[in-house]
Amino acid sequence: MSSVPVATLFEAALGRLSDVLTPGSFLEATPESLVVAEAGGEIIYANAACERLTGFERGELLGRQVEGLLATDLATHPAGSSFETVCTRRDGDHLPVEVHIGKVHAATPLLVVTLRDLTELEAGRAARFEAEAKYRALVEHIPAVVYLDPVDESSESIYVSPQVVELLGISQDEWLSDPYAWRHHVHPDDV
Repeated sequence: MSSVPVATLFEAALGRLSDVLTPGSFLEATPESLVVAEAGGEIIYANAACERLTGFERGELLGRQVEGLLATDLATHPAGSSFETVCTRRDGDHLPVEVHIGKVHAATPLLVVTLRDLTELEAGRAARFEAEAKYRALVEHIPAVVYLDPVDESSESIYVSPQVVELLGISQDEWLSDPYAWRHHVHPDDV
């Protein structure tokens, strides 16, 4: 193990990086859509991923307010926070995005705003909601008791269909709170 202080190693690494990297190259290398803005929200840098996400060319973004892209006021969100909102693209379409806000403490404080496209996530959420609704509609209309239990026998049930009331004469709450409730309604030879 080296006895060189970590700070010295870090400074040496920064020196080597500055010899091979140009300013902004890290910002361009990330697949994330990045906007750097002055503390007042005026955009001073946007990477290529931001161009692809928003449809705006960098020249069109520079000097604009970040809030012109987002349906929210950044001032209401502290540095280090993340939230979901809508991004207005150049063509006027609205795109669901997750926004992360960072702050660079320097002589001129800067905001670093990361935008992540949530279109696929939103589609997945909608598909899940639809699948759950179809499953629930199916399960709740089958003339049988349908239940979902964890693998652990002593844990409480996760779900039981409303037919448990009509077919077994016990409430859904009773079934869900007693992991052995069903055993009282099965012939002893079948348990």
